[in-house]
Formats: sequence, structure tokens, C-alpha cells
Amino acid sequence: MPSHENEYEINTHSSTARSHADFPWYPLQTRIQDVIAPGRLIIVGDVHGHLPELKKLLEKVSYNRSNGDKIIFVGDLINKGPDSPGVVQLAMELGASAIRGNNEDRVLAAHSAIKRGDDTKLVERLKRLALEAGKEKEVKDGEMAPSETKEDLKSISPEDLKPYSSESDFTTAANLSDEQISWLASQPLILRIKLRKGATSPPWNSGTLLVVHGGLVPLLPLEEQDPWAVMNMRGLVYEDPETTVTEPIRAGLLKGAKSRTRRYAAYHDATEADIKTELEKWADVVNNGEGFSGQYKEGVIGFPLETREGDWWIDAWNRWQNSIEDPEKRSIVVYGHDARVGIQVGADSPEVARYTFGLDSGCVYGKSLTAMVIGEKDDGKGLSHSIVQIDTIKEDEVKEGEAV
Repeated sequence: MPSHENEYEINTHSSTARSHADFPWYPLQTRIQDVIAPGRLIIVGDVHGHLPELKKLLEKVSYNRSNGDKIIFVGDLINKGPDSPGVVQLAMELGASAIRGNNEDRVLAAHSAIKRGDDTKLVERLKRLALEAGKEKEVKDGEMAPSETKEDLKSISPEDLKPYSSESDFTTAANLSDEQISWLASQPLILRIKLRKGATSPPWNSGTLLVVHGGLVPLLPLEEQDPWAVMNMRGLVYEDPETTVTEPIRAGLLKGAKSRTRRYAAYHDATEADIKTELEKWADVVNNGEGFSGQYKEGVIGFPLETREGDWWIDAWNRWQNSIEDPEKRSIVVYGHDARVGIQVGADSPEVARYTFGLDSGCVYGKSLTAMVIGEKDDGKGLSHSIVQIDTIKEDEVKEGEAV
């Protein structure tokens, strides 16, 4: 068995998020976990309930737990696909680690609502709001009614705010066992892995590997990352009082404010007055989009968006890591979440080395399931990685759509 020096040390980052500037982050306590992985790290992209594909992928990478191989899921093991319980059960049996993705987060909220007896009420509200939204989009006088992007958050009624969990989230929650729910709830938002020493070239001469579902805000300590953003983010905007906001950035900020408020309502025993206060708080933060620019500003901490407007977070992260002189202080990020853009593991550009690797290759849309296999080089000098994919096993045609 390799010495401790050659083993990976895997630690769940466990602390309550603190407020940063004027942004109201919400804490999510994560379970403390220390795991030694003397073999390879096998990091798997978004599975979304596709059990046969997962089994086939693990067979293709020659997964061997007895040799010390460690599986890590980037989140979204569940939902959208045919066998969420089967995927979770296999992950549990294999002793895998996983990240909480946005789908797990919504399903866990749905499970809480079921336990409280609120599920029927919330599903009925979802149906009512969907019906009303359909009517608003009806053609009037031969033209589609314009969408409202300049929405006043302070004027939204809590009753008209869409529930955080969708109808399919409630279905998934009802199909998972209590043991599976508990396992999902115990998984962290951020997994931090101390890398083996010995590599001489980037990115594997970095000191740390981070695994998240959506992304991370550069320059911001892990303790201060917004839980909602870690699961959902794609873009970044920057405070700039001189800028004129664009409509896409305004819409992205408003969408994020409503989504965060919906999550707050789902995870707190919130009254309508509490929700109203929350909406007002976020209205003040996003300021209807005024004072936010998508143009990167050196040294300025970005504000995360679920949309791809502004500065793509992975570009910002790569710039930041390349600017750090000491390789030991650099961090690689492996993530999922962005099926529409697809797998992001390409070669470095001549100017900027890659420190971000995206593994969501659209299995949920009938494309492929991806694993990143990290192991020691044949000469024993440092680490290397390979990308392994299998095609989705198609029983029915899966409609492609927006990233989940």
C-alpha cells in the first residue's frame, strides 16, 4: 500500500457561510468527512438517474475499490432520468463521495415539504402558476405579449412566487428511501482534496483540487461562497457604478434573486411576511440590475449569475489561478451542471493554463456520460488525468433542452 504521502486526502469543507459585503448569503452546514484514497480518483459527471450508463462507465474505467479507487460525483445524480433510487443506492454501496447539486437541493426541499404535509398544496400552486403563465403568453391581436424583464421584486406577492421544487422533484423525493434521502442530505457543497506532490507542470502541480456542482467565485474564500451560487452559477457580473446595465444581465440578476428567495422559503419556516422581507432585501442587492457590468474587473469579487451573461466564471477562475505565482496555492475545480455548453476539458490556450474541468456531457439529453480519471503517472512523478465517456443507452428518444 502506498505511503500516506502518496495518498489523496479528501476533506469535506465544513463551515457555516458568513456574509460577504452586502450580499445576504445563506448558510448550509455540511458534514465533516475525512477519506483516504490510495488509488485513483474517478470523478463522474451529471448522471441524472441513468443507472445502466453509470454501471457501463465504471466498467469502462476498470473501477476497483479494493485497489483504492475512489468515486466522486459532481452532483445531479438524480432527477430527469429513469432510476434515481438505483443510482443513489449504487453510490452508497460503492462508498462514493458526492456533491450536492441543484437537483438534489430541490428534491431534499420537496422531501421536507412531504414530511410537513405541504406537498399537495405546493403542487397545486405549481399547476396554477403554470396555467397562468400559459395564458400570459397567448397571442394577442396577432402578436405575442412582451415579456417583463423590469420586474419590481418588492411588488411580487409571495403566493405568486413559484415553489422552489417542481412537480418532478416531488416525484423523485417520494421514490427515494429514507436512507437514500439521508445520504443525499449528508453530502457537501464543496469537496476539497489535497493533491499529491511531485508534478512539475500545470495544472497538476497545484496544491488543491476542488469539486463543486455549479461553480465558485474567484477571490472569495470557500467559507464565504454562496450555497445557491455554488450549485447554480454560470456567469459573473461586477459592481460598476458607471455602467449602463444590459437587459440580459438585468434579467439574470432578477432571476437569481427570485430563485434564492424561493430556496429561502423552502428551507426556512418562513411566513409570507418573511418572504416579502427577503424579496425586498434582494431587490436592494440587485438594484434592478443598475451598477452591474459583465466586463471583468481585476481585483473585484464578482456577483454570481445562474445565466451565462457577463463573464464566464471558468474564464475568471483560470485567469486568477494563472496569476498566482506559487503553484502550491493554486486550485483546480472540477464541476458539472452545464449540459448545454457540454464537456469542458480541452487543451490549454497558449496564454492561459486550464484550471477548470466541466464534466456534464448531457447524459440526461441522450448524449454521453463522462468520467475524469486522475492517477499517478507511469513514471511515478506526479499526476495525470484522462477523460472517459460512454454513450447514453437510448430506450426512447430524449428531447434536448436547456442545461439542468
